[in-house]
Amino acid sequence: VSPAVVTQRDIARAAVALLEPREEQEPGFDPERYFEGCLQRGAAGATLFVFDNFETLASPADVFGWIDTYVRPPNKVLITTRFRTFAGDFPIRIGGMTDEEAHALIDREAARLNIAHLLGSEYRDELIRESDGHPYVLKIFLGQAAKEQRAVTPERVVAGADHRLASLFERTYNGLTPGAQRVFLLLCSWRVLVPDIAVEAVSLRPGNERFDVSGALEELSRFSLVEEVYSQADSTRFIGVALAAATYGRKKLDASPFKAAVEEDRSLLLEFGAGRREDVRWGAYPRIENLVRAVAGDVSRGVKTLDESLPVLEYLASRVPKAYLDLAKLARESDPTNTGLARAKEYVRSFIEAADLRDRSAGWHQLAELCQATGDSMGEVHALSEIALLPTTAADEIEQIANRLNNRIRELKGQRIEDAWSPEMRVLIGRVIDAMEKRQDELSGTGCSRLAWLHLNVGNEDRARAVTEEGLHREPSNEYLANLRNKLGT
Repeated sequence: VSPAVVTQRDIARAAVALLEPREEQEPGFDPERYFEGCLQRGAAGATLFVFDNFETLASPADVFGWIDTYVRPPNKVLITTRFRTFAGDFPIRIGGMTDEEAHALIDREAARLNIAHLLGSEYRDELIRESDGHPYVLKIFLGQAAKEQRAVTPERVVAGADHRLASLFERTYNGLTPGAQRVFLLLCSWRVLVPDIAVEAVSLRPGNERFDVSGALEELSRFSLVEEVYSQADSTRFIGVALAAATYGRKKLDASPFKAAVEEDRSLLLEFGAGRREDVRWGAYPRIENLVRAVAGDVSRGVKTLDESLPVLEYLASRVPKAYLDLAKLARESDPTNTGLARAKEYVRSFIEAADLRDRSAGWHQLAELCQATGDSMGEVHALSEIALLPTTAADEIEQIANRLNNRIRELKGQRIEDAWSPEMRVLIGRVIDAMEKRQDELSGTGCSRLAWLHLNVGNEDRARAVTEEGLHREPSNEYLANLRNKLGT
């Protein structure tokens, strides 16, 4: 495909050749001014001007501005283009053919080529999937099947037809920024659907020169060089390239100055796991889990240190907060000293700050365990009190929290640690008491005994007696309440 019309003047001359105006023979005739008049007044009444393959122009944006300046109703302009750097009044995004349209094209071409007997249902589905609904690529597949009189695999067809398919991508690729070219080559090097945040994370790994990865992905999307699928689980955008584009890109990669960097990026991208197209529905988190497991294995074998992988993992966690909990576990397992535990606590706190209210319970539970492991009694009690205050926490879980708090206070007092009597501790225990009082009707008899003990631990003996009696009224045979009544002398 070699474009013959690439400038404004070429367009004007082509219009003159098509319309053959009488004034063409007059001295001083200017094709551009003539065409501008056509845009304003119409060529022969109301006129529709169609510009096909607009991206083949030398400067599409400038020509678009020129046309937009002169066209007037009722005249209209229809532009087809792979570029999305500008938009008309009524932009219509056209994807590949639907499966129904693709099957209709296959039926028509198979009949024309007399190869319908070669095309089974599974092979037809494979052709549609690998062509990504592109009619030109689909026709190349069918043409090769007709030539060899057998169902040739799409990969082999594309590999042998790169001289024809390259024309679909060369001009667009050359118009990309270096960052977009690099990301395109990375996606072509491993042809699967991957989360966009995975592409961003590996491209921002230590040792890489910084560039706008997000902008590069948007550029590829604007130029229709990638396909995009959104997960219903978390709205993550998954990015991939069709077979024809990937074949072109892999050829391009062989001679590209980006080859070494792309291969390094690809080795890290592989650790996210390939997955299947239908796995997109689960979102990005399972892929991140794959990477965390791979990093944990490398660290345990001494292949790499955790610090080498942290920039990538921390970036992913900032985009998918649940990954902070995996990162905390990894930090704790790789370094069980106080340094590793302190780092794990920071990751858990980052999760709590970023997570939705309904998801924070897991973070507070993990933080409580980490605080206990580091001897941070106040931090542990704070985390437990936060769990009790969550609207998603069930009554029986609050009872368990109260029991754990009572045991912790007993241990602190037994060790004569000042935290047990501090004003901060009283405030935290008071928050749990308030949460339990509001839900006292849901508490079991044992739960009432635990609430009464919390009252005792903050010096509220009268309320402890009242709660004990209320619990015994509900469960007269509860041994914990009976023992507590004896202790209180009621």
